[in-house]
Amino acid sequence: MNATAAVARVQAFETLPGEQAQVDWGHFGTIIVEGTRYKLYAFVFTLCWSRVSYVEYVIRTDTASFLSCLHRAMAYIGGVPREIVFDNAKVVVSERVGKIVRFNKAHPGTSGSQSSA
Repeated sequence: MNATAAVARVQAFETLPGEQAQVDWGHFGTIIVEGTRYKLYAFVFTLCWSRVSYVEYVIRTDTASFLSCLHRAMAYIGGVPREIVFDNAKVVVSERVGKIVRFNKAHPGTSGSQSSA
């Protein structure tokens, strides 16, 4: 295998303004609040076209926290993108087998439905 064959090809994915946002969680170690240690997470919402991001640090990644963060992210950007892409967050995706995705029943708009990714 020569050096040029080993280079991965990356294709840029372009979107129109307001067309798509991506959402994911990040983990940032732990914090201590009033003597109790908690895992610290960041909810990250990024508009694909402009790369404007909303980041909120939380200690829970449950559905209530997720939906609250999502609501505040959309208030921050002043609207709702046509499509939101979630990166397999457990609060959204309950199971994935290959390209088949089963969405969490608690997530609005999915009803536990399946999709081919």
